[in-house]
Amino acid sequence: MKRLKVLAPLGACLLALAAVAQAEIIPLSRACESALALSAGPANLREAAGVLVLGNSGYETVRASSNGFTCMVERNHELSLVPQCFDERSLHAHVSMLLEEGRKIRQGVPFETILEQREAGLENGQYKPASGPGIVYMISDFNYIRGPGGDVVKVAPHVMFHAPNLSHADIGSDPATALQNRGLPIIASEGPHGFMVSFTDAPSDSADVLAYCAGELPDASAFRPFPPPTAP
Repeated sequence: MKRLKVLAPLGACLLALAAVAQAEIIPLSRACESALALSAGPANLREAAGVLVLGNSGYETVRASSNGFTCMVERNHELSLVPQCFDERSLHAHVSMLLEEGRKIRQGVPFETILEQREAGLENGQYKPASGPGIVYMISDFNYIRGPGGDVVKVAPHVMFHAPNLSHADIGSDPATALQNRGLPIIASEGPHGFMVSFTDAPSDSADVLAYCAGELPDASAFRPFPPPTAP
């Protein structure tokens, strides 16, 4: 979704960049993936949000949006699940790239190749930054994202705001301070594709995911949390 020169480990976790040998993913039922996608957004947006799921040939529309928000589950690792809800600006900036990557996954393209092609597209202008202010909700309790070491990390719920060319100096914050004070902003991927990220106190309601995804999701206890727990 962004340039790959990012904060370590935050950028690598939040930007969901993959590098594994094969594009093999966790199979999900349509109902489970729909519920998981919608869990990325707040309850007041879910009923009218659009939903995309990964079908046999790529992402397919389950429901069109009637409120400007569209939700989907990005895949960037064989064990990853990355629920996201995009507003209209984010949709135009990022979802076309994710749709293309979904087709490649179903064609068996290795994640390593998909990553390389994403990098190239971000660098050469194939993928454009957002045209103005925008938001990506990632407040699900099921953010399983590839970490910087190649393992899957359970990332805390958070919200991402488009912040092109904004730096930590600009916002008077730094990663170490922000990670110890949930809610303070962090810049991920400084540059034209940058985001300002804020972690939330609690995830969205998980009732639908638990109801529709029984037996389909990976064991989250195997994934280390990010940010790491703070000492009492």
